[in-house]
Amino acid sequence: MGKNFLVIAIACILLTGCVPFSGKLYTEQDIADKCGAGFKNTWDNTIAEIPCQRVTITPSSTDAHFNEMYFYLFDSAADAKKAFQKSSELFSDLEEEGSDYKKGWLANVCDASIEQYMYLSNNLIITVDTQCYSEWPEGMDTSFMCEPDLDAWRWEESYRQEVIDLMRATF
Repeated sequence: MGKNFLVIAIACILLTGCVPFSGKLYTEQDIADKCGAGFKNTWDNTIAEIPCQRVTITPSSTDAHFNEMYFYLFDSAADAKKAFQKSSELFSDLEEEGSDYKKGWLANVCDASIEQYMYLSNNLIITVDTQCYSEWPEGMDTSFMCEPDLDAWRWEESYRQEVIDLMRATF
């Protein structure tokens, strides 16, 4: 009886393409360690209505590219995958999509156009804003904005690709 159950279970896994998650779940400290940074704090967040923790780190001592990344930690790989699958609604124009990444322009941003790259790894979703263009009217005082030098957000394509490559290689 036990052998039959095992054979049936393995057959179901193989036929449905479901593979049990075998990777280590990330923690806040794992993120900081991999980035060569200190763990700063977390706060409650959601992606596509799935609860998670947004993790912040201190500036990286090994690679400044890590400072451009936003980390969202889920309780399980299944929760992260569910949020990732439902996250298409966050984009107004989804330019590229794969099994573990999405790239497109965010929806419902009233004062800018923001292109974002989203990456899924185990119980972690990492995002990076790859382009940002102000939508404020010409001549309007934007000195109150926290990032007055908007040109800093208009990175060269090679820099944007370096951030993405580092993200994928590290996580």
